Formats: sequence, structure tokens, C-alpha cells
Amino acid sequence: MDEKKYKVTCGGKEVEVTEEVYRLYVTEPESERRLIRKKKLGKIDVDDKNEKVSFILCREDSLERLMELGVEIEDTNDSIAALETADSVHKALARLNKSDRYIIESLFFYGYTEKDVAEKLKTSQANINQRKHRILLKLNKFMRNL
Repeated sequence: MDEKKYKVTCGGKEVEVTEEVYRLYVTEPESERRLIRKKKLGKIDVDDKNEKVSFILCREDSLERLMELGVEIEDTNDSIAALETADSVHKALARLNKSDRYIIESLFFYGYTEKDVAEKLKTSQANINQRKHRILLKLNKFMRNL
């Protein structure tokens, strides 16, 4: 028997959620939803894949209200530098072969341990450690030449 799939619309996207999340979302009083929209307080973002629910502040919110809520506003220069660095990293990663990219993404983007990756690739943890260091040197060289 197929299990019923529950979906809610969040941020203009239809997202599959658990029955519990669906029931909470659907039974939320309509007046509360209207109030959130009217005051532009933000929205709730449901990431079913990572099982996370987060509150996203509205772009049109006032600086004063954000400060009252304790939201720290970061320096835009740091943000721009971080975006440029991230862009450079992704360009350098794109230059790696599939196997090397898999190792780096598994270790640094998906949080797997060297042992996890070694088991997946049917090799030793020491081998993954050595490859990781060689790949990081390669990435460093790529990024210096971008």
C-alpha cells in the first residue's frame, strides 16, 4: 500500500513534508498567516531533505526592527569577498576530475569522514588522506591561476 505524500507550498515551491509538519502547517490559523503577510515578518522555510525548518526574514523589513530582534547585519565587503571566494572554489572544483571532486565534496561539503569515503571507494583511510592533501594542493594552484 502506498503511503500518502504530504506537500505544502513554501516560498513558491511545493515541498514534500511529514504528516506532522503538514498538519501543523494546514491547521495554522488563517488570521495568523494574514498577519505575517500583512506585517511582512518573513516566512517559514521547510527543508524536508535536511529535516530543517527555518524562519527567513522579509527583505522589506526595517533595519530598526531587525536590530530589535537581535539580527546581526554583516559587513557587505566581507559578504562580497566570501561570494568571490566561493565562486573561485567552485570554478577550481570544476577543473578536478570526477573522482577527486567526489572526495573533496564528500569531505568538505557533505561532512563525511575520511573513513566513510574510504569505505565507499573500497580503499584505506590513509589513501584518502593522502589524496585529499594532493587534491587540496591542486585546488590551491588552480585558484591562484584564476
